[in-house]
Order: sequence, then C-alpha cells, then structure tokens
Amino acid sequence: QGLCIVFPGRRAGLFLTKYLNEKYGTPIWMPSIYSIEDFIAELSELEIRDNLSLLFELYEVYKAVEGEEAESLDELVKWGATLLQDYNELDQYLVEPNKFFQYVNENRAIEVWSPDNPELTPYQQQYLRFWKSMGKYYSLFTQRLLEKKQAYQGLAYRKVAEALTEKKGEILPKQWEKVLFVGFNALSASEKKLMQVLLDDNKAEAFWDADEYYMNDELQEAGLFLREYRKEWKSPSFDWVSNNL
Repeated sequence: QGLCIVFPGRRAGLFLTKYLNEKYGTPIWMPSIYSIEDFIAELSELEIRDNLSLLFELYEVYKAVEGEEAESLDELVKWGATLLQDYNELDQYLVEPNKFFQYVNENRAIEVWSPDNPELTPYQQQYLRFWKSMGKYYSLFTQRLLEKKQAYQGLAYRKVAEALTEKKGEILPKQWEKVLFVGFNALSASEKKLMQVLLDDNKAEAFWDADEYYMNDELQEAGLFLREYRKEWKSPSFDWVSNNL
C-alpha cells in the first residue's frame, strides 16, 4: 500500500495488475500503479484540460491580443491545435520561454530577409507579426489557465518539476513510502528532473528494461539515453540490465 509504481504508459500497469491477481489469487492491498501522465496528474494541483477546452481558452487570448483583426474560431482551429502541441513540448522539456520565442522571432526574420528586396511585402510583414505574437499568446494563455488552476499536460509537467525541485519528496502523498520508476528510456526534461530529484532524495528507485549489448557499446544508439543517466545520476544502480542478446 505504501508503494507507487510508475510506468511509461498505462498498458504495462494493466498487465502488472493482472499478474499480481494471478499470483496471489486472494484480495490483497495493491500498490498504486500509474502511467507517467497519470502520475503527474496525481501530483499536480492543476486540473488538466482536454484539447477542445484548451482551444476555446486559447481563442479568448487570441481575441484579446488581436482585437478587431482576430479571425473566427474556425480559422484558429486550423493552426491552434499545432500551437497547443508546441506549447506542450516547450513546457514538457523545460525550455525557457522568453529565450525560445526570441530565437524563433530572429530566425523567422532572417528567413524572409533578402539583400535584393530589403522592403518586406505585406504578406511577409503579416508573417513576422504572427510569429512575434506567439510569445504573447503563450504568456497570456498560461497565465489565464494558472489563474483558474488549470493546465495542459506539458504545463502540469513543468509545474510538478518546479515543485519537486523546491520541496523534493514533500509533494508526494504521505502514504507512499517509495516510488518505483519501471521501464523508462528516453525521458523528457521534466520527467528526468522528476526522477532525478526523487532518486537523490531516496524517495524512489529506478528499474530499467535494458541489455548489456546496447548499454555498454557506445556505437549502439538504443542505449544512448540510459548511458547518459547512468553517467549523470551515479546514484541509481541499473537493475534489470540483462545479457540476453
């Protein structure tokens, strides 16, 4: 009951539950079993909204910024979903927003610049203005959601990583004596931060599904991320590294 097991996805958790039922055959206290997404949702104080609801929230921000020049909701839907995905990855990988949007704006300006045509066309001006608005949309959008104690998935990941950095294992439910991270490989920056803090705080252990064949050979790309974790973290032993290949 004091154990929490976290997998990369929900499917592995379903199979673990099935095997535990088969093994014991009688009612037992099951450990808490989560996918990493559900684990973040459990730790977060924010309500994670669905994409459709988020599009409506984004449209309100878009109208506030663009005023009378704002397009209809139908038009925003065409590019809004892509923008939400970009924001999601931005936060999940803990990218610094101001630096990122400054880089994007400068990159787009270089993209349309030409020594033969120093004057920008109306279309190019509109194109640059759109990209310059991305940072403003992001700032107002995240602010609007946080004021309502809501988030999209990536924003929840960022806030949980920040809370863990500040409070370490204090944000875990009291009944969890230990968290087991099982079967992970390529982690986002926020997932890596989460695991790193809990491992260092002795609140977690990590179990890896790996083989020496690609773990120990620097030329094997399949072991790239795990080799990095083993080198950087030092603390966790890499249990369940087999030699079957």
